Amino acid sequence: GIAGPSATDRIVVGDHGTAFHYDGMTWTPEAVPATKSVRSVWYNGTRAMAVGEDGVAMVREQGLWRAIPTNTTRFLRHVFGISWDRLYAVGDSGTLLRWDGQSFATMAVPVTHNLRGGISRSPFDHWVVGDVGTILHLEGGAWVKQFPATLNDIRAVHAVDNVLYFAGELGLAYHRDGESWTPMLTSNPEFWLGLGGEDELVAVGEFGTIAEGRR
Repeated sequence: GIAGPSATDRIVVGDHGTAFHYDGMTWTPEAVPATKSVRSVWYNGTRAMAVGEDGVAMVREQGLWRAIPTNTTRFLRHVFGISWDRLYAVGDSGTLLRWDGQSFATMAVPVTHNLRGGISRSPFDHWVVGDVGTILHLEGGAWVKQFPATLNDIRAVHAVDNVLYFAGELGLAYHRDGESWTPMLTSNPEFWLGLGGEDELVAVGEFGTIAEGRR
């Protein structure tokens, strides 16, 4: 996982409790209270949250990492949100946790599939994706399952210029304008594993695949 507010302030996390901070010149290793795989990190330049294997979660404040309880041992695959006091962590077997700046609380979801990714586009617009075509949207405090555009596994969700994208198994990719999902043509027959980009959409996949998204 990688996150940060600028090109000169980034945090990356990975296997065996690996964490590094980048200041624009140097990658500096940081001591973390975890030996498990850490899969995802959220970082706003002041505080960071990282999650991973066996329900591990860690908070970084003033440059120091500390472990925090999640009350789950399920693999947490992704952490996302727009502010420190409203983050979400998603993981295996329909695990979805909300962080209020002090502690995690479990939220009910209408699926038991593994949840893989999520995005907050505003304080009122939050999305989660996962296996078997799972797409969830937070509506009135409850996570509501959306009509699936696919039954294939979805690994990533991202937004560029107010357009929502998701991608996953068998090279599937969709974008959402208004209320409908529209398929996108791709040249990748394998898994798309991640989406990113600010001014343009970039997808990464298995076997070193990197692609630029165009509608």
